[in-house]
Amino acid sequence: MLIDNSKKPVVLVDLLIVNDKYRSTVYEHLDNSKVSQLLLEYAGSKFYDVREHIGVSYLILYPDGGKENKTLVDFYKSRGFSYATHKHDWMYVKL
Repeated sequence: MLIDNSKKPVVLVDLLIVNDKYRSTVYEHLDNSKVSQLLLEYAGSKFYDVREHIGVSYLILYPDGGKENKTLVDFYKSRGFSYATHKHDWMYVKL
């Protein structure tokens, strides 16, 4: 499924950065989660806050390194993200 081209407002995650030394660590005191998982969940929760005020449908981001960064792309896909179009590296999730 590709993103709907009806020009609805979206929430864009501009930067989601985790220092290399913390990327693969699972933290027991954070419900056995990684920092990246929690940051993405936080971005999702902010999406719902915005949606209360304007009609947004999608959370969109650009994986650092684009499609070439297989590890990051796989992480986002595991969280429900897909490519917005066949031509671009932008990924989205409909919430």
